Amino acid sequence: MGIRQKSTLSPEGQYLLDTFTEQLERLERKLGTQTPPKKDYYRATEVCQILNISRSKFEQFKRDGLFPTHKVGGMVYVAASEIDRLLPR
Repeated sequence: MGIRQKSTLSPEGQYLLDTFTEQLERLERKLGTQTPPKKDYYRATEVCQILNISRSKFEQFKRDGLFPTHKVGGMVYVAASEIDRLLPR
């Protein structure tokens, strides 16, 4: 099963495959070197994704004072520093 046969491609097909592979490798290198920008605050839905918790668990943690929240224009936010404090290092 570990042996793969070399496919027979036309010169044009091989050129397209090589070009595609090179572009994919460049994109992977570019994406691998970039880090997402650090936020100062996260929305409630983002906090749920980061901590892998449900929205109801988020509300329970909020009520229990696990992290302070800020409400701006109807949106609930949590400081990134509070999330960093909760995550294991």
